[in-house]
Amino acid sequence: MSLPLSVRVIKAVVAEPSKTTHYELAIVNHRTQAKVTIRKRHRDFKALVFAMRQALQVGHACSSVCPWFYMDVQQKMPRPSVFSLFAHGRAVAHRIRAFQEVLDTILLFIAHPAGQRCPHTNESVPKVLYDFLFSDVDTSEAMYASPLDGPGTSWGSSSSVADGVLCSLCTRYLDADEKSACLTTLSCGHVFHDECIIAALNERLSCPCCRV
Repeated sequence: MSLPLSVRVIKAVVAEPSKTTHYELAIVNHRTQAKVTIRKRHRDFKALVFAMRQALQVGHACSSVCPWFYMDVQQKMPRPSVFSLFAHGRAVAHRIRAFQEVLDTILLFIAHPAGQRCPHTNESVPKVLYDFLFSDVDTSEAMYASPLDGPGTSWGSSSSVADGVLCSLCTRYLDADEKSACLTTLSCGHVFHDECIIAALNERLSCPCCRV
């Protein structure tokens, strides 16, 4: 299944007068073209990772990818550094990249068949992400893939694979007209934009998702 939803961390905004840094996220449903922009703080992302741990029931017997998924999300979260005090701009830029990687990893887990095989997580993980993105905003029905989709679903229909594809690196949704010209499918089954996978393979000659 591919998700029609994309989430991009587009910039950091310093709120006045508290000087607190907020990170602006742009959420787009590429099937309905509905868009919404939200703001989150560093502590919101930490709460997201904690909620993911609860949803995953870390330690459950699992033949799927749950243990690796949680470790991957944890490792991508930015860690505090004393150097951040002296290079705030650099630290913020690093956090923007790290938060984007966290969101990309979660979206890929939700969309990937391996993430859907575990009965502990196939509904709880999408709900945690839904709550993180939409709990503080009013969203129209157009934000969902259909009027019936909501927090208990995976934001997609059974025809979503035929209708479009999600690049496993940048998670941008492509419709059927773009697929043949722009996408590369590796032997492991992961799908990428040509430009995304070429850049990744230049760094390491293996799939950037499963390292096969």
